[in-house]
Amino acid sequence: MRTTARLFYLFIVASLILIPALSITLHGSSPAQTSIFYFHKQTSKTINAVTTSLWSNTTSLWSPSTQSEQRNLTGGPAVFNFYSQPVMTGNVTVQGNVNFTLYLQASSSTGGGTVITASLGEVNITGANVFVASATLNSPVHTVLQSYFLSSSTGPLQVQAGSILNFTITVNAPSSTAQLFMYYDSPSSPSSSSVDFQSRLGISTSATYDSTGVQRSAFSKNVTSTSREVILQAQAFDTLGLYDIISVKTNITSPTGSSYATNAPLVRIKGSDTSNAGTWELNVTYSNTDPSGIYQVTIAAIDNNGIVATSQLSYSLYATWLLTIRAIQSDSSQTPVPGVQVAVFTSGNPVYFGISNSTGYVVPLAILPDNSTYTVGSYWNGILVNQTNLFRPTSIYLSIAIPLYQVDFSKAFTDGNGNTLPTFPSKFHLVNPDASYTEADPSGIYSLPAGTYTVSDVTWKGVDVSPSTTSFDPKYGTPTFKLRIYDLAVQVVDQTGHAVGSSQVIVFLNGQLLSQGTTDGNGALSIHDLPVGQLIVIAKTSGQSAYGRTEVTLGSNTSVQVRLPLANGGYSVVSANAAWIILAIVVATGVSSGIFVYKRVYKARKTENLKQAAR
Repeated sequence: MRTTARLFYLFIVASLILIPALSITLHGSSPAQTSIFYFHKQTSKTINAVTTSLWSNTTSLWSPSTQSEQRNLTGGPAVFNFYSQPVMTGNVTVQGNVNFTLYLQASSSTGGGTVITASLGEVNITGANVFVASATLNSPVHTVLQSYFLSSSTGPLQVQAGSILNFTITVNAPSSTAQLFMYYDSPSSPSSSSVDFQSRLGISTSATYDSTGVQRSAFSKNVTSTSREVILQAQAFDTLGLYDIISVKTNITSPTGSSYATNAPLVRIKGSDTSNAGTWELNVTYSNTDPSGIYQVTIAAIDNNGIVATSQLSYSLYATWLLTIRAIQSDSSQTPVPGVQVAVFTSGNPVYFGISNSTGYVVPLAILPDNSTYTVGSYWNGILVNQTNLFRPTSIYLSIAIPLYQVDFSKAFTDGNGNTLPTFPSKFHLVNPDASYTEADPSGIYSLPAGTYTVSDVTWKGVDVSPSTTSFDPKYGTPTFKLRIYDLAVQVVDQTGHAVGSSQVIVFLNGQLLSQGTTDGNGALSIHDLPVGQLIVIAKTSGQSAYGRTEVTLGSNTSVQVRLPLANGGYSVVSANAAWIILAIVVATGVSSGIFVYKRVYKARKTENLKQAAR
């Protein structure tokens, strides 16, 4: 069968349609991240050879009350040292501003010439302090508590994992003997330092997994309820340690654009407060009534300073439609039909193409958006045999009946009188309703959908004997085609018109010997099953070398009379039989070719006679 434009299009659809695979896109946070280290007082501890009770980290208001440190300006500058803790869990670059906000008060004004210096250093595991940045401010410290702001820029400088930060504040008032106080751990006086880091907080990876732990981005709504789970996982890092991450949350948007989840928290399943990186997870349970399509996910890690690191990814929900295709034939119960082509469209766009297997099943796997109308077309040998328009049902199973009817071509062809043929036609064309055709088996049994079919080029004994009525509809059963094959009644007479019995008759069509026989006592011979065409009929009787010849156009059952020439006698029966057949061939195929055949046959006969004589 020739490939039609329709089938070509459907196979293009097949190449376009598959189970959906969605790539994950990761987005890191902004590289510039400012962290505020609040000053605190705790029980004394030692980190990196530093023993002190003055610490700092990004968690504010550790103490329930305001804390203060007192230093005597007599005899030299007042120095306050605070150290970050815990240690840095990863390498990080300091680049940008280092700012200090200090709340200071003096027992008496320190007067002119007072210099406030704030510096940042890195203390490594050996206790060595490496300078990072510093800022100075020329301003007296007054008896009323007030804030002092110092700022400098620095970098890039990498701080190594395992180090701690040293925040040093020095107040130098050479002419003052006042008592100096620094206040901290209070909402009204939170002394602190802010440091610009590069990518200190971030989400390194994020992905979705199924209930068995296999990473995937497309999830079937046809699985059992216990398996309807999307596991969101994100790996986040923080150079200051995971204690600094307040939360990891997600927002999920459904394919319809509505919110599916808002600020849903992920739970940390790997990593401790002092780890550099950890894993957070959230199980999202979906149902078979959730909208099909692509779900957009944003995962956000938030630290104590309100810094947000985000990652975007997506996953999809889809429904699998099991299309059960069964043929309804006119002479049998419902039977599965293989080879049915099924195409699914929505809004004119193809979403699936498949072919039924030996059991009649087609299993399209496609993302089927909710609230859509689908057109399911079923094709048999390129012919549309079923078209179903439906709104996506609650059920994911759809049964399509294909009306097919059995046609037994071994019983379809007869001669022009309606009689069974002695042999089947050698071939014929079955023209389908869409004008495509198949070179069908004349003895085969075919299952065909309803429609107008045509038979053509019915060949029998090398002749096109196609019937005059060629169309049929299989829903009305096996048709009967009376081929243009007829009977010929031959009457052999002599010159006086008397019947000549035992005459030999041979019939040719287009140089092909179709039939031969001998007349009865009444000079009659009936020849059956001759194809339509211009026939040459030759007759002779024994004892004669001459023959009678006539032509007849066979277009129906026909009678013809062949008149023999005058008898000339003197010819042996054997010689006569051979010679007149040869002459008949000469007449049928032409003089030149006939002479050639005659010589070949005569030579062969002569050789055979010599062999018999030698015996």
